Amino acid sequence: MPDWNSISELCRRRGITVIEDAAEALGSAYRGVKAGKFGVASTFSFHRTKTMSTGEGGMLLIDDEALFERCKFLRDHGRAPAPISIPK
Repeated sequence: MPDWNSISELCRRRGITVIEDAAEALGSAYRGVKAGKFGVASTFSFHRTKTMSTGEGGMLLIDDEALFERCKFLRDHGRAPAPISIPK
């Protein structure tokens, strides 16, 4: 794990948004805080060469509801989800 105190302070001073790449940090901790809890969002990769593998894919951790909705929109190439219709 990197020195998150220094990174966070530097980014705060310069107005840089932090997104944590935790692909190789699964299970790691910095000063008692687990990987995936730093920055506005954290990502994990499940590629076959990473710590945890499912073959492909990944995981995005976000505490901000608006940012989560924006990421879902972008994940689907800017397409809004189709409305669900239930047959009567």
